[in-house]
Amino acid sequence: MAASALQQVYQLHISLNNIEPNIWRRILVPSEITLDILHITIQKVMGWEDEHLHLFIDGNKQYGTHEPDWDELGADHGDESVVQLKQVLSAPDQTLLYEYDFGDSWLHTIKLEEIKSVEEVENSPFCLEGERTCPPENCGGIPGYYNLLEIMADPKHEEYEDTLLWLGSQFDPDAFDLNEINSISDEPYLDEEEELCAQVEAQQIVLNLLFKTLKTK
Repeated sequence: MAASALQQVYQLHISLNNIEPNIWRRILVPSEITLDILHITIQKVMGWEDEHLHLFIDGNKQYGTHEPDWDELGADHGDESVVQLKQVLSAPDQTLLYEYDFGDSWLHTIKLEEIKSVEEVENSPFCLEGERTCPPENCGGIPGYYNLLEIMADPKHEEYEDTLLWLGSQFDPDAFDLNEINSISDEPYLDEEEELCAQVEAQQIVLNLLFKTLKTK
């Protein structure tokens, strides 16, 4: 995307629902970003590993990875790769839901806080601020997450060692590294040893270009 073609930048607040203290991020994205690339963006800023299915939910309308079966489900199911964010969020305070992992059911609320010009965000970081890290993948949803925190807070707990082994390392729920998140656009998204499909490679390239667009006039 040429820098001159980008007219608006969205300031979004993304929060993980029903968890206290809140896990959230405030980020800048182009209004033209498609929902499939927004999905990748959310995964990276929140700290998820993109191991599961996801959906964007806008009222009665749902958007996700296009599947042939969706054509039989009617107009309530849409292909996220052809929908731009500005088509579902157009004014401050509007919200969009994002569900990740239908088993653990991590619901996020995406709120459009402000609409800015490119000039206003020149030289701004991609992620402005946030707090805390997302739960470990496959921990059992909100109940499992709270149970995990209780176990890890007590080294004498009978499940402590097994849980630590499952985690692979200590888990700090308060961890948040703004500099690390803002270095995302300069790093590969997936391990080079992984087999990349052409679609994901294209999304990486486009997302990196969008980030760079935010830093130029």
